[in-house]
Amino acid sequence: MAAACARRGAASSPTSNGDASRDGDARISYAAFEALLRREMAWVFDTMALSRGATWAAGRTELVATVVASRAGRAGDTISGPTLFAVADLSLYATVLSSIGEVPLALTIDASVHFLKRPRLERPIVADARLLKSGKRLCVGSVDLLQDGALVAHCVGTYSVPPAARHQDVSRA
Repeated sequence: MAAACARRGAASSPTSNGDASRDGDARISYAAFEALLRREMAWVFDTMALSRGATWAAGRTELVATVVASRAGRAGDTISGPTLFAVADLSLYATVLSSIGEVPLALTIDASVHFLKRPRLERPIVADARLLKSGKRLCVGSVDLLQDGALVAHCVGTYSVPPAARHQDVSRA
């Protein structure tokens, strides 16, 4: 399993923000997702530098986050647990929106994070997220957080799809 994680991490690399031609079948582009974050959750950019990873498609996204030490660090050059959770949750949010479209009121209703290895500050975290199930009311997904090709955390989360978005076909993932 470690070899698979290392291969996945090695294949992941940051790209320029929001190349719309590479957004595949996603129902929201990276550029639109970033604009939504800047409008609704500006604090994200005070804590971390965020960019699009190698994958951006309906039900599967990859974000790259580099955490700013002065805002989210702990002693020993470590990213704090709440900050690592935020990276995982943002990645899962992006993945849900990639499947259902721009629905700002899609909300986290459950999440479980397993911290596996100490993540270092000022080094990119690659958040590889995918939907496991996308239904009318709920979307369930998982996120692997990798740093230097090593798995540092794993998250499983559930999002509630608001009633206004339920008329859309969300079974694509």
